[in-house]
Amino acid sequence: MTTLSSSQMPQQQQQFSSLDAYLATLPGWTGTDERSNHLIHSLFRSFTDLSPAAHAEKITFWRNVISEAASRRLLGDHVSAFDAKGLESKFKRRGLAPLGLDVVVSDMIRTQDLVPLAQYRNEISWGSWAVSTLVKAPLSWGYAQVTGKKSKFTALENQYVVAETVKREADAFLSEFYQEAHYGVDHVLRVEDFQSRLADACAAQLNGTRPSKLDIDLVQTYLKASGKAVFSVDPNHPDEGIVKVRPAQDKSSSTLIITETDRGIIKLRRTVHMLHLQVEELETRIFNLTKQAKDRVRVGQKERALYFIRQKKGVTELLKKRIASLETIEGIIGKIEGAESESEVLAAYQLGSSSLASFMSTSGLTVDAVDATMDKLQDTLADQAEINDAIESGQNAIIGSTVDTDEIEEELEQLLEEERAVSWPAVPTAPLPSKAIPSAGKNASATTNYAALDAELDDMLSEEMNQSSKRKASAQPLGA
Repeated sequence: MTTLSSSQMPQQQQQFSSLDAYLATLPGWTGTDERSNHLIHSLFRSFTDLSPAAHAEKITFWRNVISEAASRRLLGDHVSAFDAKGLESKFKRRGLAPLGLDVVVSDMIRTQDLVPLAQYRNEISWGSWAVSTLVKAPLSWGYAQVTGKKSKFTALENQYVVAETVKREADAFLSEFYQEAHYGVDHVLRVEDFQSRLADACAAQLNGTRPSKLDIDLVQTYLKASGKAVFSVDPNHPDEGIVKVRPAQDKSSSTLIITETDRGIIKLRRTVHMLHLQVEELETRIFNLTKQAKDRVRVGQKERALYFIRQKKGVTELLKKRIASLETIEGIIGKIEGAESESEVLAAYQLGSSSLASFMSTSGLTVDAVDATMDKLQDTLADQAEINDAIESGQNAIIGSTVDTDEIEEELEQLLEEERAVSWPAVPTAPLPSKAIPSAGKNASATTNYAALDAELDDMLSEEMNQSSKRKASAQPLGA
C-alpha cells in the first residue's frame, strides 16, 4: 500500500475553508483511477483485514490527517482540541466512512500525542496522566479495539487535546515574549495583557487563525504545569489577575512565586494605563470645546463662546495635572526597570509608594474628601430649584479664583479679531459692541476682562475665516 509521508502532507501555512477542501489536497482522495481507488480503499478498510505493514501505514496516515485537520480548526471550534464523537463521519468519502479511527485515536493517546481533555485540565493529574491504565496497557487495549472485544473506554466518545499543538503555541508565545522582556519586571503582566499577547503569538504561529478561549486556557495550563509561568486570579476580580513568566535564563526547578513587589508593579502599571485613557479623553474634550467656542463666535453668540472657553481652561488645567501624575509614575517604573537586584526593586517601589502617598496628601485627594463632595452634590440635586441663584454666584466666585479671567478675555478678543479681519457675509465686519459697564470699582476690572475675551474670540474667528478662505481657494479648478 502506498500512503503519505509527513513531508507529503499539505504545508502548515496553507489555509482551507473546510475539511473537505483540505482532504481534497491529499493524493488520491479525489481521484477516480484504479490506483487512487486502491489507495483510499486500503485506508478505509477495517484493521482486521490488513497486513502488519498496511496496519502501520494506515495508522501513520490517519494520525497525520487528524493532527493536521485539528490544528487548522477543521474538526471544531479549536486549534488544539477536538471532540472525537462522530469523527469517522467527518472523513466520509463518496458516502463511505473510514473504519478503525478509534484504533488510531487510541494509538495517539498511547504515544501522548492526544490527551483526554478532562485529564489535561485537571491540574492534579496533569503530570501523571501518562501512567493511566490506558497508557499502561496499550497492546491489550489496541487488541480489544481491533478484535471487537468490549472495553470500558470508548476512544471516539471523548474530547482530546492535541498536545503538540499546545506546546507549539506556548513555545511561540515564549519566544516572542523573551525577545521583548528586557527587564526583570517585564516578566510580570496583567492577565488581560498576557492573554492578548498569547492570542497574537498563537495567531502568528497559526498563520492568522485566532485561538479560542479554550485554546488560551490549554496553553495557560501547559505553562503552569511545566513551571514556566504562575497565575494569580481572584474569582471576584478577574480583571486584577497577575501572571509571572519564568525568565529565559532561569533553568532551575524552583517554584515560581508572585511577590508583593510584583503586585505593586502591576498596580503602578494599571494606574499608568488609567491615566493614559484619561489624558486621551481630556485632549478630546479640549478639542471639542475649542471647536464649540469657534462655532458660537461664527454665529455671534459671544456669551456662549465665553462659556466654552472657560470650560476649556478648566479641562486644560486638569490635563496638566494628569500628565504630571503620569510622568511621575512612569518615572518610578523606569527606576524599577533599571534596578539590578530584588532589594533595589523593593527600594524603588517603596519610594514610589511614598511619592504617591505624598502626592495624594498634598492634593487633598482623600476618601473623606470624595465622600464629602458626593454628599454635597446629592444635596444640591435634591433641591435644585432653591439653589439656582447660589450655583450661579458660586460659579462666578470659582471662575474668579481658579481661572485667569484676563487670559479668557484675551482668547475671546482674538476670536473677535479674526472675525473682523476676514470678509464673512453672515457676520458684521465692524467690531462687536461691548456692554456698557460702569468704570468704577469691580466693574472697571470687568470691562478690561471682557476686552481681553473679545480679543481671544476675534483671533479664533480670524483663524476660522483664514481656513475657510484656503478651503475655497483649493476647491477652485485650475485655470479658473
